[in-house]
Amino acid sequence: MLRAGLLVAVALVAATARADARGYQLLAQGAKQPAPLVVALQCYGCSPTDLLRGLDLEALARRHGFVVAVPVGHTDSHGLPFWNATDACCDFDGRKPDDVGYVMGVIDELVKKRVADPKRVYLVGFSNGGFLAHRLACDHAGAIAAIVSIGGGAPQS
Repeated sequence: MLRAGLLVAVALVAATARADARGYQLLAQGAKQPAPLVVALQCYGCSPTDLLRGLDLEALARRHGFVVAVPVGHTDSHGLPFWNATDACCDFDGRKPDDVGYVMGVIDELVKKRVADPKRVYLVGFSNGGFLAHRLACDHAGAIAAIVSIGGGAPQS
């Protein structure tokens, strides 16, 4: 649950991502735009807002003038959210959704709308989200300035 008064604007934005139209949550802190963008990628079995709360990204974004995009993972046959990051983690049902295309679509849309500065796009991922952060940084090195992976590994080459 969001604390009242913390956010200047909170919007659920319908993404025009290449993979699908799951949408994403955008926490816009009233930063001068285009602003640095942090994309928060949750762990397997975690809700999209768990990482926001755990790292207190709302307060950090407000204090440092960046925006946060929170994409939405798929739900597996056990009802748990996941990202299709690598063969190691975590598409255990073998559905093969294009989460790389989806997250890049979110980033591309925010850059196109001049919400995000294309030279300052950062990813933070926890566990399965960390796997996806590594994957995105490898597959789209020119679009990602840096990542923070908390407990997620890099793809094997």
